[in-house]
Amino acid sequence: MVEVLEAGDRPTLARFGGIEAMLEASTDLAASPMMPEFLRLALDCLKEADGDAAARFAEFICRCLELAKDDFAWTEAVDLIDRARPLPTSVEERCFSRCLVLSGDRSVAPVTRATALDGALRWAVENRKRQLRLCLALLDIAADDDPGFLGRAAKIMGVAYSHWGESELISRLRALADVDGASDEVAFELGMAKLLDGLSAADRRAATASFEAASYWFNRAADAREQRPDARAYARCLDVLMAFSRGEGVDSLDQLASSLSRDAFEIHAWHTRSDIPPWLGARHAEAVSWELLALSLRALARHLDAPSWWEPAVVVERYLLAAYAAGRSILRGGRSSGVAALVCPRIEGTLVQSEWQAHLLKTWLARNAVSEWREEAECLAAKIDVLVEEGGRVRPPQAATAKPTVAALLDQAAIPADAKTVAKAVIADAQSVHIINMGGAEAAILQECAAAAWNLADYRENKNGRMLFNAVLAWTVRFVASRLDLTKRDVSGLSYLFERDDGSLPHESELQSDYHSLMLSNVLGTEIEVSNIGGGRADLRFVFGSERLVVEVKRESYDCSFDGLERFYAAQTTDYQNVSVRLGFLLVLDQTEVRTGGTPHISTLFRPTMVVRKDEAEPRYVVIFRLPGRRLIPSDLTKRSKKRAGSAGSGRHG
Repeated sequence: MVEVLEAGDRPTLARFGGIEAMLEASTDLAASPMMPEFLRLALDCLKEADGDAAARFAEFICRCLELAKDDFAWTEAVDLIDRARPLPTSVEERCFSRCLVLSGDRSVAPVTRATALDGALRWAVENRKRQLRLCLALLDIAADDDPGFLGRAAKIMGVAYSHWGESELISRLRALADVDGASDEVAFELGMAKLLDGLSAADRRAATASFEAASYWFNRAADAREQRPDARAYARCLDVLMAFSRGEGVDSLDQLASSLSRDAFEIHAWHTRSDIPPWLGARHAEAVSWELLALSLRALARHLDAPSWWEPAVVVERYLLAAYAAGRSILRGGRSSGVAALVCPRIEGTLVQSEWQAHLLKTWLARNAVSEWREEAECLAAKIDVLVEEGGRVRPPQAATAKPTVAALLDQAAIPADAKTVAKAVIADAQSVHIINMGGAEAAILQECAAAAWNLADYRENKNGRMLFNAVLAWTVRFVASRLDLTKRDVSGLSYLFERDDGSLPHESELQSDYHSLMLSNVLGTEIEVSNIGGGRADLRFVFGSERLVVEVKRESYDCSFDGLERFYAAQTTDYQNVSVRLGFLLVLDQTEVRTGGTPHISTLFRPTMVVRKDEAEPRYVVIFRLPGRRLIPSDLTKRSKKRAGSAGSGRHG
């Protein structure tokens, strides 16, 4: 075979003694690196053969796959057989079975096992029995398997879920979410699964929850590995979609779109090969569609905010109606209700507010009776008429996010009229002093934690829950900042933060008492040690209206890394979120070491984190704060430094 190829000749069956001779030598040929060339010859001959000859070629093809020893040859064989389909049923069944067996054989190279799993997916797409067998094999994959194989297997699981909707595959993916070396692929596939759920969601709330969960997993995938432009691109697309649905302006959408453009360039550079499997090519096309949707929404927002349209027909066709029917026009599918639930209300609300935009739409409709967009245009025009009849001029969605002023809140409060004027001035001054004196580091923490919380419906759509969380966040940040500034000479009750002469470690109750004192002074509705919360006793509970929020207080002397704290205490902390908003805090006294190097900066002492529980689509949100204990007063730090320097000097002279 090598001589034939080097001479530039085309291999022929007669050159190798016919199919009988190839069958007799099949064990040696299958084990050879040249096996793909013999396989290619057999596949070409099978197309023209029938009867016994066809059966012999089919047998040789199966043996090539079943007896192959060379990893690269085996991988090429899978592609060759797949491209030659359809093949006799017996051949496809044996090839599929061989792929399943090989994928589960840990003695085989991980890349070969992954290719086998890929082949099994290709041969299972149109056969329900094989689909079920493949799903069983995927569910049997263990977390202690090779990370390289697990990453490829996770991608197969995600694609299988998108095709067949087997929910157990999602449970299996979640079980693999923390495997080093595979976590980025697992998180990405969980993001794709939630993306699918969002597309098929029946209403705005369900769509929002699914798309937010998808964004969480895509961002987690991007954080798990540096080169994940596909994950970042999907996350940015969803950011644009959610920002558009919230009514955010062009500036915000422009910033998101700029980030998306950089990620899109990288993702397209990834997929330049012509031999990628069909399902990966479909994934690439899907990513392109989402990028187009995001960029179209950015452009549409600019037109919706514009005082006039230079080319109304272009705006109506290319942006307005295309976005209104995004499921069909951009995402090229029938599962459009989730996107429509987020996109359509802003379009409808804006056109109801703007009579001239509604007039241009109806004018376009009158002049384009046979347009492909006629059905969408009629639907939109009819919806506008209904909204006008029901409520007159309704506010567009962006108006709903406006914050009430102090004056407006006081007007609603049960305060005597003659006291409201003074109260307004006093509270406004107090707010001004607090904001002006707030450090940049504190403001940055507030911004990061609130931005992360915005991804959850419990924060974004629940006004009382959001206000309660913001109040507890603001004063918890102030508590941590103040405890970093003060010393035990300033306030005797802060001795629990400093190293004791006898080396004993303060109990967490001292932190709890100190924190409770400050919070009780600033957040009305603060309660301590409340029973029957999540089946246990919560350290501090905050109440506002019908919502409640819990801060769990702990001390830790073993591992106070954020990963360790999440691993140790996230389950308990989030268990207090079972019946109210899924928002909470974990405040930990860090007693792991004596602070001989000084006290950490406040920017290193917090982490917002999402916790996804089994069988729950909506993540739970916890902000973790570490308060450094076992500190030394500044003068002791100087003494210790001088003592170390003296010891080092004595050692050198000696």
